[in-house]
Amino acid sequence: MYFLKIIAFIGSIIGYFFIFRKLFKIDSFFVPLFTFSTLTLGVYLGGLCHYLLEVSYLLMFIGLGCFIYFLIKHPFKELKKFFNLFHLAFFIGCVLFFVLLLNSQFIHYDNFSHWGTVVKTMLLTNDFPNIQTPIIEFTNYPLGMSSFIYYGCLFLGHGQNIMLFMQGIYIFSCFYAIFGIIQEKKRFLLYTFLAAGCSLLSIFNITIRINNLLVDFVLPIVSLAVFSISYTYRHDLKKAMIALPILGLLTIVKSTGSIFALINLIYIIYLAFIDRDTRKKSNIKWVLPFALSYLPIILWQLHMKTAFAGVSNKFDVSSTQIKTTNDIHKIIQLFIKSSFDFSSRQTLGIFIFEIVTIVATLFLYFFLKKKWALIKALIALDIMLILYYLGILAMYIFSMPLDEALYLAGFERYSASIVVLFCGALIMCATVDLENSFSIKMNDTYNYRAFKSIKTKKYYQMGIIASLSLAIITLLSEYNGMIYNQNQYQTSLVQEVKNVTGDRWNHKTVDSHKYLTYASDKESQVTNYYLQYISRYMLFADHVDGVCLFYEDNLINLLNNYDYLVIVEADKNEKDLLKRYFNVDGKEGIYRVKDLFSNMTPLAKKQYELVKKYSQ
Repeated sequence: MYFLKIIAFIGSIIGYFFIFRKLFKIDSFFVPLFTFSTLTLGVYLGGLCHYLLEVSYLLMFIGLGCFIYFLIKHPFKELKKFFNLFHLAFFIGCVLFFVLLLNSQFIHYDNFSHWGTVVKTMLLTNDFPNIQTPIIEFTNYPLGMSSFIYYGCLFLGHGQNIMLFMQGIYIFSCFYAIFGIIQEKKRFLLYTFLAAGCSLLSIFNITIRINNLLVDFVLPIVSLAVFSISYTYRHDLKKAMIALPILGLLTIVKSTGSIFALINLIYIIYLAFIDRDTRKKSNIKWVLPFALSYLPIILWQLHMKTAFAGVSNKFDVSSTQIKTTNDIHKIIQLFIKSSFDFSSRQTLGIFIFEIVTIVATLFLYFFLKKKWALIKALIALDIMLILYYLGILAMYIFSMPLDEALYLAGFERYSASIVVLFCGALIMCATVDLENSFSIKMNDTYNYRAFKSIKTKKYYQMGIIASLSLAIITLLSEYNGMIYNQNQYQTSLVQEVKNVTGDRWNHKTVDSHKYLTYASDKESQVTNYYLQYISRYMLFADHVDGVCLFYEDNLINLLNNYDYLVIVEADKNEKDLLKRYFNVDGKEGIYRVKDLFSNMTPLAKKQYELVKKYSQ
């Protein structure tokens, strides 16, 4: 049955690829992203209506029907056009990363504090979290990517590796769509140049690698993909409407997704007003429907008011502690310092791309007599960058809790997202400028001549070698970095917890038992709640506390408040106490407190009686 579900899922996806391409005449580069985004919105709407499971199966069966139709309609005619050098290279790269993701597990803190936990909750309950799901703390986080991951895990399996794989294929579908901006499909240099640029984005993605469920990298990559779609169909914005479900999903990837969607909408409006090849009125009227992209986030806000009525959220302005003038001064001072910190990859990336863009534009203009539009894009992107950073600062001052605002919680990830968008957009613009610089244009028909001279052909070949080498080296570095992180898993706290508790998938509701977990506080893993969040995810229990040291005079009183004691990392002090009071060895494992109390030593009984006496 499991393998049949996998085959059915893959077949349904292929079926949707085929039918969407036929119905909407979409460029093949945009088909996967359009398909995944549309399916996700379908699952998301099903979740809002409390038909998450039913809608997911319905979508799968519809796709399966499309697949059967695809098999009847001569599939090889559709597939043969994809056999070229670029698709082969892209396919190999995808397989390498997908295999790695399928052998990966969660390590990052936020997977256990929210992103992984919310997907696990959806898979076990087949519903969106609500006020009766206490295991979810950050209730205002929208469930865009979670809906897509749920849809895949429903048919492919419930493991952490499948969750990572599902988010991974969505990210790679965005990268694939980015390459759709290239019009001269026969120019392999354009693909290698853009591939080298995209691979460089991984340098600024060090804190939000794709081997976790954090969505901070998804936001800019989706935005870049929409840039590609908008530019490709700039003369026919009616056709660019295929970006609507992608933008709709972008608004519910994260709360800040609405900002990235707005950036895309501004660009679409700009394209409508500057277009000279079509009637402006005809183009402009197709801008208005793009406002529908905010419908998913509006529905989420309505869902919040009903499903979580009366629950205060982390970023609610009304519930945020009022900050004094001194607090605001400290926040602004630290913000400016962090924004211009050249030891930061994000700040360094902005500076390098600014300098390289200016130098390259001047060199091309004065020495090669090429007038690229790159400098115009740089000015627009600089304005975007400034406004975004001002928006982040406003968030820290007005809506973020004081204790987190004073150390700029999440600043590195917020800045990484916009820097990826900034650098990626410059790379895409440079690719378009490079394409427009060729003296001889190549189309889909046979070209007897592709270069102006033998000399320019040699430069072309050298460019391919250089850009391809850079892309391979950078991607291998990212690949090895992911392997290194995953190799740390075997000695990580996550593995230690899993060895004791397992990864429980047998509950349909949150486990209501009270757990006390014990481990050392190395790297502040207990005081920063990392141990507790991992344990909550693994046990699928709401009430999980952590402790790193037992005090003899308080041991009985402490354990009396819990149903289970979970020893993740045993030590001499803990073993001695548990042996002296309960006649157990205290090794790593789960101990039922009721059983411990029934096996108390005389010393423990005496203390227990004192506890009962004082509690009365």
